[in-house]
Amino acid sequence: MIAASGPSGTHSEKRVSGPGVCTGRSGVLGGVYYVAEDFWPLNTSLWIKEYPHTTPLYAFHALLDIDIGSFNAGSAVPTLNRNHIHNLPVVKPPMTAILAFDRIVGELYARRNANLVESRTLLATRDALLPKLMSGEIRVREAEALAA
Repeated sequence: MIAASGPSGTHSEKRVSGPGVCTGRSGVLGGVYYVAEDFWPLNTSLWIKEYPHTTPLYAFHALLDIDIGSFNAGSAVPTLNRNHIHNLPVVKPPMTAILAFDRIVGELYARRNANLVESRTLLATRDALLPKLMSGEIRVREAEALAA
């Protein structure tokens, strides 16, 4: 799930097929989020529905350069009117350049995601083994065999 402040839990269904780009609509403004997988945007967020002349990765990086928080149209609750963003001029390079950007940056994001998955696996392994090592329930050699 994507809230105005970014990723916020999970949902059993998707509303939007990833990858996608989201930002806050109400409550929290200014953050821009790239979501690689399918997602469920909450009603406090806005997301790009189509990418006819760009790609999600390029759109994400283009939006990072815009001070979205400065478009606050609310009084008591920060609110973003999407029409204020729609008409902003944006530099659009040729599609061949955007696709080259996507290949390079996409590989970096794929590597980053693989590192996050590995980090979560290592964290789970540590959390499972550490209490057993501390209590003496298992020895280091046994833990090495379990982790391999």
